[in-house]
Amino acid sequence: MTPLPDRLARRFEEEICRVCVLRTARGDCSLRPGQECPIFRWADDLAGVVAGISSNRLADYMDRIQAVICPHCAQDERGRCPQRDRLDCPLDMYLALVVRILEEELALCRVEGGP
Repeated sequence: MTPLPDRLARRFEEEICRVCVLRTARGDCSLRPGQECPIFRWADDLAGVVAGISSNRLADYMDRIQAVICPHCAQDERGRCPQRDRLDCPLDMYLALVVRILEEELALCRVEGGP
């Protein structure tokens, strides 16, 4: 079985990158050089957040992400994030897809007995 991080990267590319507003007409990501997409950068931490929540409310996931991940990403000491404030954070924009993909992959891990 393919390891969870590899499966997540593939699914994120197939289901999120292909519809992302940051994708150029050539199919490249328009994030600045050296700037990594937070969905990929924090995939392991996101999996931990999603594994610890069972909710029908995306706000519950976002609250936990903002508490666990955002302080280590682009958020400042006052809790402000320039990307989030500009509605330019891929994690914010595609949270529903990220949560669905993670829940499906984590369920698959439980069924198959491993990551």
